[in-house]
Amino acid sequence: TIRHCIKYALSASSCTVSAPMPAPAATPSTPVSEVTPPAMAAPAPAPVVEPELPKQYEGEDSHNRKLRFIPTLVDAPLAAEGKRKLSAEKAVLIMSDNTALTKSYVDAFKQQGIRTYVFTTLKTRAKNTTIVNWDSLEETTAAFAQYSQENPGDVQGIVYLLPCSIKKFDKKINPHADLTKFLMPLLMACKTFVKDLKDNRPAADTFMSVIFKVDGAFAYKTKEAISPTIGSVCGAANCFRKDLYELSGCLTKIMDFEPEAESEYMAERTLHELIKGDDRCMISWYKGARRTVFALPRQLDMSKKHMDLRGKTIAFTGAGRGLGAMLSQKIAAQYQSRILILDIIELNEKASYWATLNEAELKELKNKLWEQLKADTTRRATPVLLERAYGKITDAITLYKNMQKIKALGGEAEYYQCDVTNGSMMKDVVTKIKTKYGKVDGLIHFAGIEKSRLLTDKTPEEYYRTFDIKATSAGAFVALNLVKESGFYAFASSIAGKYGNLGQSDYASANDFLAKLCISLQNQGARAVSVDMSAYSSVGMGVRGGVFEFLTSQGLKFVDPHDGMQIFLDEIVYGRVPEIVLTDDLGRLDWDRQVRVGDDFIKEEPSPDGVLLTGGGEPVAGAGRAPQAQEDDSSNAPQTPAAPTTPAAPTASRQHGGEIARAEEGQDNFFLGEIKNLEKGAQLYAENTFDARYPFLFDHAIEGTPYVPGVMGIETFMEAASALTGAVPQGLEDVHFYLPIKLLRRNPQTVRIKARAENGHINMEIESDFINSKGIKMGNTRRHFTSRVLGSFESKWNNYKTKVDIGGAYAVSKETIYSKYFHGPSFQVLDGILKIDDNAVLGVYKTPASVLFHDGPKRLIAYPMLIEAAFQTCGYRDLAVDNRMTLPDSIGKLAIFGKGPAPQKLYLLGVFTGQNIEGKSVYDAFVFDEKGKLWAELGDYQMIGQ
Repeated sequence: TIRHCIKYALSASSCTVSAPMPAPAATPSTPVSEVTPPAMAAPAPAPVVEPELPKQYEGEDSHNRKLRFIPTLVDAPLAAEGKRKLSAEKAVLIMSDNTALTKSYVDAFKQQGIRTYVFTTLKTRAKNTTIVNWDSLEETTAAFAQYSQENPGDVQGIVYLLPCSIKKFDKKINPHADLTKFLMPLLMACKTFVKDLKDNRPAADTFMSVIFKVDGAFAYKTKEAISPTIGSVCGAANCFRKDLYELSGCLTKIMDFEPEAESEYMAERTLHELIKGDDRCMISWYKGARRTVFALPRQLDMSKKHMDLRGKTIAFTGAGRGLGAMLSQKIAAQYQSRILILDIIELNEKASYWATLNEAELKELKNKLWEQLKADTTRRATPVLLERAYGKITDAITLYKNMQKIKALGGEAEYYQCDVTNGSMMKDVVTKIKTKYGKVDGLIHFAGIEKSRLLTDKTPEEYYRTFDIKATSAGAFVALNLVKESGFYAFASSIAGKYGNLGQSDYASANDFLAKLCISLQNQGARAVSVDMSAYSSVGMGVRGGVFEFLTSQGLKFVDPHDGMQIFLDEIVYGRVPEIVLTDDLGRLDWDRQVRVGDDFIKEEPSPDGVLLTGGGEPVAGAGRAPQAQEDDSSNAPQTPAAPTTPAAPTASRQHGGEIARAEEGQDNFFLGEIKNLEKGAQLYAENTFDARYPFLFDHAIEGTPYVPGVMGIETFMEAASALTGAVPQGLEDVHFYLPIKLLRRNPQTVRIKARAENGHINMEIESDFINSKGIKMGNTRRHFTSRVLGSFESKWNNYKTKVDIGGAYAVSKETIYSKYFHGPSFQVLDGILKIDDNAVLGVYKTPASVLFHDGPKRLIAYPMLIEAAFQTCGYRDLAVDNRMTLPDSIGKLAIFGKGPAPQKLYLLGVFTGQNIEGKSVYDAFVFDEKGKLWAELGDYQMIGQ
């Protein structure tokens, strides 16, 4: 009846739900749930959904839909400062096990005149402190209850620092125990003080802040074996955010800092974010810049199988029904694998007979079952008992039929009954499998249940059960060493762990545990992937009455299960990243618009000239770059970089004939253009139009469309910094090439250059608008390049200077290089490659025969063509060694050492330092002369694969 009421209330004939951002329109009684596999250990099984036979493989068709996204760290500078207030009359609770952190946060709030109270396990005599035992849920709960009783209505905020104490990954990890120590205190604090957070809002902007110290990127940059407990806390906190907003209206901030971050810096940043930040929840501080994590659309490269499943043995939990059954059938049809199904279902010996019954016969069987229950005098027969007993029959039928379909499709199927919450049973099953087959080639883990309740109604027992079925069991499988070293782990995760859902904190906690477990396993050399799934159109809880209507009203678009399971399978076979988000548009459920559904989807399909093509044949590059923030009337969402729709070409330019000079010889501000506003030492605003005054652009064109080289953006930034400060800087840092500047139909393109001194740095950006033929601005402002003036710099050149041998013949000729690169004559800055191997590349720069400017040399200050030569040298190593076309993405630090005209011939050393977690190639690069004099150095230069 309730579901019918919900359906009517949300129907077009009744009303239209309008939910102002950032909070979705929902009530505590409304389950907001994306699809999960049917319950593995639930006493009352979910309704049976009969899996269909797999469609004919439509990998191309499935992957053309924008459903695959990669979590990516992007810049998130504040567009405008907030104006929140805290109360001097109310306390901020700090939960911490780090003395230095505790002191810094207490001092930071004290400077604002705000009282704090600390809960910690550390032995201390400090006032306003309670010593607790986080390992005991009962003691933790009692400590919070006592404070609430003695200080009624006293709490305006919670600062949760316990995640900063989470240790690194250990195969002996106890996820259940770690949940008690690192997450349950936060749950119990929220339950205890949520009324305070609501009631104190008239006097203060109440808040919860959860602080991590992983890598400043929520684990997306680290190469360490991190503890997946980080995900347990982060996933839950994303849901607590929505529960708390629903219950109290308070703000939530989840922040991550780099391991070397000073405690005072963390406290200062946290307090600034609480008072002056925007409404964005997840904020990280990586290399001194404010960032967040977006899910960017990225086409899977299916040109090479990295994990061929043909004939392999795969352990598969939750494969007896629903989505798991569908995926197992696809594996059987396409790879003829052996599927070892692990499920809680009892495969009754009568299942083969039951599977032959028609609908009428099944109904008769159910009636007989009801009569048997009524005849049992030991207990009262109820409809619940009937459905539970009949559910065991239908589950057995579904499991049996699925096994038969796997065999009919060319695979093998074996069944092992296994309750994944029973450690002894799991160990016995794993032992049986190892005895028969040895270690398996892969583990696919679909087991899981979900029960939506707001945190105030969710019991610890429910929390542990949901978490243990999915997360603790995954940790146990890893510890039991079931999978070969050359094998794989694939976990069915959920978007709830990334973006939060009302009432799903336990489920989200388990799912983000899986995501972080995959990152950790992959960092240790294993192949592991977490697939964070959204709601499916014809299977799972998302299509139940009421839930379907609610999700639809929120703008969520359901995923076809065949498409989803095909993408899941292809990720195992072709993928290399540890996590993908598999979803369509989440609508208003994605409060911060982290899933960039509307951005460009890079299809990794090389064209004959090596440039990547979209489905329509337009060259594109820069996959994985950050998208431009869309206009949203709901919040002051920070502007973030734009996803490219066109190539960010390998950038370039330096002048022919020794035109480059340093400040003492003067400069032309040739790229800075017209300075519209200049406040010395404070801010600068300028405009420049790229047109025929820059003839070199036509040597930097793809399919006839000119692109402004990224190195000319570097020159522009150097000119802007010089004009603002009156002195030429040594270089730049945190340089990002986001959206290329292109001259469509060769029409002029005007850009704006902005520089501003703030917080001890000079930050700069280049942006533009798209103006149509009628002079009307279309879309949002486009952000092309960003950087800031270089601070401290420590050169690495002495580590290599004496080891470089510049003698010998070219290993690669200029003709070979530019048969692969698109650059025209004035950009052909490499004379050849001397040496190239897995670890380094040595190139030779020679001033091009064609000039950049037809009206004589320009006095530039950044040596842009030398930097371009470094770009091309590093890029050629990626092409020759890794068979990847890569383009510039960012530079950590760029230092210019040369003064006066550069020699006609120079050398370029690119030292390959590996690929980061996003698959970007990372280099240190050096430009030097034959005497070893350094002219330019690039540190942490990153190139992105196409």
